[in-house]
Amino acid sequence: MSRLRLAVLLLVSTFAAACATMEPPRIQVQRLGRPQMGLTGATLEVTFNVRNPNDYPVTIDRVRYDLFLNGVRVGDGFITQRVDVEPFGEARMSSRFDLNYLRVPGAVRRIMEGDRVDARTRGRFYMRRNGGRERRVNFSSEANLDFDRGPRP
Repeated sequence: MSRLRLAVLLLVSTFAAACATMEPPRIQVQRLGRPQMGLTGATLEVTFNVRNPNDYPVTIDRVRYDLFLNGVRVGDGFITQRVDVEPFGEARMSSRFDLNYLRVPGAVRRIMEGDRVDARTRGRFYMRRNGGRERRVNFSSEANLDFDRGPRP
């Protein structure tokens, strides 16, 4: 009888632990705003879509990411505005991204003059569930985008 109780207890505790795990939200670059060109660089808005696959709300406190356009790393960006994402919901996060022509001469200007771009991001976001302990999560995403128009079908 004690073996049966032990087996049931082990099964219940394993099931409870599996239910308590948090699946991280999915972050995808959604849109690149039309670049605002200057003498030494360009500024664009990078918009991300955040999808929460869990049955409880999560909060994204901040995001740090590297941006690659057509395979060229053009810099890193930050989002410091907190976003709450409802259960099974979606939210948008945006950041202003500054590109310096001197940092990647020629390549940035050619990329910005085109209409389409292969965008890749990789980074880390900091999230929490119900005001609990902050958790650090790595992410990576890729998309083929038109400036100002979002993903291509």
